[in-house]
Amino acid sequence: MPWKASSLVNVYMTVFTRVPIDVLTGWSNKHMLGALENLTETKHGTENSNFFLTTVLRNLIVTVFENVGNHELPFYLCYMYFLSVNGVPAPILNSNVEAIPVVQWVDKPVAITLKLIGSTQEVPGNPHLLETGRALAALHHISKKTTLFNARVYSISWVKDKVSNYAYVVPFGKRYVFEYRSSIQLFFFLAGGYKRLDDGVCHGDLFKDNVAFEQLFHMHRQRLSGCFDFYFSGQEKMLVDVAIALNTWCTSSNGLLNAYATVKLMHSYQTIKPLKNREKKKLLVTLEVMSFRFWLSRVGGFYKKRITATIYTYDPDCFKHMGSLYSRKEWFISYVCAL
Repeated sequence: MPWKASSLVNVYMTVFTRVPIDVLTGWSNKHMLGALENLTETKHGTENSNFFLTTVLRNLIVTVFENVGNHELPFYLCYMYFLSVNGVPAPILNSNVEAIPVVQWVDKPVAITLKLIGSTQEVPGNPHLLETGRALAALHHISKKTTLFNARVYSISWVKDKVSNYAYVVPFGKRYVFEYRSSIQLFFFLAGGYKRLDDGVCHGDLFKDNVAFEQLFHMHRQRLSGCFDFYFSGQEKMLVDVAIALNTWCTSSNGLLNAYATVKLMHSYQTIKPLKNREKKKLLVTLEVMSFRFWLSRVGGFYKKRITATIYTYDPDCFKHMGSLYSRKEWFISYVCAL
């Protein structure tokens, strides 16, 4: 069947670097991926260019790394393989005995991985929350056993760099909030209790569009088929991963925490990896810090209008509102952590 381009009508995508069809065909032939059938640019991701690639043999993900060097890529790929062989479903390299499909295009590394079965859930229900909590806890538990290491992606130096670069592009009416949240972020890193939190390799970006669910027709429900987009993973406090999950899975568009969703996700997480007392005390401030961190990561793309081949910009203000609401949630966080 000849290759055909997918329809992209009324869909905005985040693609910074396009890959020509003849180049993809060459990779497919070299690595025995099968004849190309379909290529779709995806809107997922704010840092890398991603494509869904369908061949006669399998469904694949092609990722062009915009800001990842060749020396960093082995960690991400080895970490995904480590999780896969230890029971946490994650994308694995589509490879044969002769070659691993990590290639170069315009001096940027490109990885080709198998596409997970299923689809993401923008409006998660009870089963999705329970499965996500268990998967995150299993990931943290298994990651304790690995000797792989990658420096923190969102370190204190990253925060200082982004604050200095983006402070001037934030609208004047929001600048005071920006500066206030920046100070909380730096205080979080420097506080003595931060160093005593459980540390390990974390996902770092477990948003709703980074978890796939498969429909089980004989049981009339869905199960988690895997987590993906591990390209922000690295050494981090595991409580940070929990806060990221709560921020994206358990909050509505206005930034309010959903009590039912939060209890379900936290309960399923703690059945495998209970939070320690020091982690429970830090959960509230970690939620606020993570909301600002993702606001900060999206401010540049939203206000500086980063040049892309096709553009899909995420509104950063959903995370700005979250931080201001957590100050009134002490009683709620205490209740959740007591489960």
